[in-house]
Amino acid sequence: MKNYTPVYMRISETIRKKINNGMIKDGERLPPEPELAEEYEVSRMTLRRALDILETEGFLTRRKGRGTFAVRKHHRTFIAVLVHAREKIQEKGHPYRIIIERMRNHLEKAGDRVEVLTPPPGASDRTSIIRAALEKCRSFGPDGIFAVGIMDNDYILGLKDTGIPLVVVDFIPLCDTDCIAIDAFGCGSLATQHLIDLGHRHIAFFGGRRMGSSTRNPLPEADSIGMCAGYRYTLEQNNIPFTEERVVEAFFDIEEDIRDKSNRILELSPCPTAAVVFTRGHAEILLHAARDRGQSVPKDLSIVCLDNRQTSLDGCTITVVKVDLEKMADISTQRMIDMLKGTDENMLQMRINGKLIKGTSCQTLVV
Repeated sequence: MKNYTPVYMRISETIRKKINNGMIKDGERLPPEPELAEEYEVSRMTLRRALDILETEGFLTRRKGRGTFAVRKHHRTFIAVLVHAREKIQEKGHPYRIIIERMRNHLEKAGDRVEVLTPPPGASDRTSIIRAALEKCRSFGPDGIFAVGIMDNDYILGLKDTGIPLVVVDFIPLCDTDCIAIDAFGCGSLATQHLIDLGHRHIAFFGGRRMGSSTRNPLPEADSIGMCAGYRYTLEQNNIPFTEERVVEAFFDIEEDIRDKSNRILELSPCPTAAVVFTRGHAEILLHAARDRGQSVPKDLSIVCLDNRQTSLDGCTITVVKVDLEKMADISTQRMIDMLKGTDENMLQMRINGKLIKGTSCQTLVV
């Protein structure tokens, strides 16, 4: 894939890595600009732009009449960029709060610091959020960026083009970059196979989608799509016909839409005896919708959902495919450290497997 990062930014990143990993010592004088320009095969103007970035970030200091000297920071600074509002990730148990706190603990123990960058007040569209994040990253000059839960390829490409080391967390983007995410396909397959093993054949999939410019312009939800693919694959592997009408999606955080789509699932013919559900919020409303119709969970409807923890809803403990968020955070943090040290030049793209945790929301189908 073609590298669209400007040449001067690639040069600044190369020199930054050399300073961080000790190839260029703290206080070491860099070669004169003409020699560096020749080494990187660029004009002096292009080289000067690269050095200006590093001076702004604090990696270089220019001393009049003496030259340019490397400055190795005694601490590193990282930015965790999200598109979610700060209030949302402050909720106890929110997946991204768990991930960020885990990464922060690791890095702060080493004397580093992490700043969480969320949308500015009043930002309602993704374009303004992306613009604000890029401006912040370029002006702030962090040592690394964690893009957490940003499921937007243009956004990721913009962050990558800053030239700052980037690790994408909870998304596999189309562009070549380091990323760690859940194995959504495997999670969907695991949940579906569990229900099939219990004797269910009429299984619905209740997925999620994100708001676009309006409800008429929904945006795809990558993990929901991945789970649905695993659901479909597993049905077909067990010789159970897949039908589009059994796949129902609802917008996140729009309770009315989730409730409407829950009722649509319960009105399918033949009525599903089980459902693979993308989020806990969807599962909770589906459970209440079933009870409002006089149906019982799990007697009439078994439910498995994707979640980072097992919870109880109205006395029913939901069977979940649990995502190991701590493992995701640990691997993401270590990958960033390795990138800054220059110890591993190979790109890392990893999917974290889910684990089935049984509750009381599923039972064997009695025919």
